[in-house]
Amino acid sequence: MSSAEVGICNQSLSLCSANRIISLEDSTSIESSLCAELYPAVRDELLEDGDFSFATHRVELAALITAPAFPGDTYYTALPGDFLHAQAVYDNPDAIRMSNYIIEGDNIITDFSPVYLVYTRAITDPTKFSKLMRKALYFELASQLCIPLTEDPKREASLAKRAEYWREKAIASDGVQGSQRRYRESQAIEVR
Repeated sequence: MSSAEVGICNQSLSLCSANRIISLEDSTSIESSLCAELYPAVRDELLEDGDFSFATHRVELAALITAPAFPGDTYYTALPGDFLHAQAVYDNPDAIRMSNYIIEGDNIITDFSPVYLVYTRAITDPTKFSKLMRKALYFELASQLCIPLTEDPKREASLAKRAEYWREKAIASDGVQGSQRRYRESQAIEVR
């Protein structure tokens, strides 16, 4: 893992008054082993929790040759390898109105192809995160490291409360970026 990831882990460990680490690959250190185990899951959970602009990606996907086993929905479309969760699915590139879909395993099942997908992708480089997302990440990681390292439920509860505060702040701050999408009158009529 990168030095930025080690830095986030060390901030989390500091909040727990635990020993700092040099690497996440050090199997002789309990702190390193716990960080290596928990960090990816905590990171992805936070990314999934908010539709962060830095993790949002748009892609056009073609259907696979294999069709779903049940009638009605007629197209299987493979999800991208870095997919965490769908924000919107459209049946046209104009992205005027969202379409119905079902996610099963690593596929989207629809009654149209191609699929225009807006999704949250797994971002593994923390230098791409917003500052508030990084702060939310190290507080959340600290709250999950606290019990195994300190066995202090009061500190864990305090860290969990602070983690929730920074998670909400990061999501809210990212959510106000950009302008609201304005629809043409003809689009509004078409939606009705």
